[in-house]
Amino acid sequence: MSFTAAETELIDSLKGLLHFFTQVPVYDEVGLPCEVSGSRTKVKFTYENWRTDLPIKIHLNDAQGEITSGTDYVIPNTLDGDGDATTDGDGTITLLTSSGSTFETSGELEVGHEIEASYSFRYFTDTELLCFLELALKLTNNWPPLTTYGNVNDMPREFDGAVIIGAYFFALQRVLMDANFWNQGIIWMDKAWLQGTLQTQYAESSKRFDQMSKNAKPRSFAKPRGVTSGRFSTQSRVTGSNFTSFIVA
Repeated sequence: MSFTAAETELIDSLKGLLHFFTQVPVYDEVGLPCEVSGSRTKVKFTYENWRTDLPIKIHLNDAQGEITSGTDYVIPNTLDGDGDATTDGDGTITLLTSSGSTFETSGELEVGHEIEASYSFRYFTDTELLCFLELALKLTNNWPPLTTYGNVNDMPREFDGAVIIGAYFFALQRVLMDANFWNQGIIWMDKAWLQGTLQTQYAESSKRFDQMSKNAKPRSFAKPRGVTSGRFSTQSRVTGSNFTSFIVA
């Protein structure tokens, strides 16, 4: 999926707030062999969106020997919605059985053998981050005066800060939900500490989003939809008996 210049700028700003979640480390995860045409030539790991620009270590049988990318295995590219290859791994490796490969003789991963991987992955894809930004814009639209901006490409620059903080709020909400409902053990090294820290950031970002959304939309921001007028009569004289009916401003 391709992004406009405005979308890319907002996504990059959001990544700055979510820096840790752009390269989450996983160490020595045991992969799950997958049957492909009757052969165990693929190994699946828990998380997708591997950072292939960062070090990846793959071992066979409890770190007895590191196997080599390009000779013993490859990390297949994922395809986006437009059918274009991305640079992020999809959470699987394909074992190679060509000449010189560790798996040349067996032609697959033997029963009882294990593949372990240490890698880093992106918790959120760019497409997911854009969804958070669009959702934050929809909520900002609802603050009075009401606006109807359809996407982040159309909104005024005054909205940028509020929309980024709102997207940050939704990203933290997603992580908190995952921490509560998942039981992986691979990423949640100290689950209680993580939840406490995220809850603090979550509450703070919620307050900042509300305030920034209000500040981004002063009453004069929206154009008037119509003008009304009227006529009324007043006393020709202000006397001691009727002066309370008038307000002088």
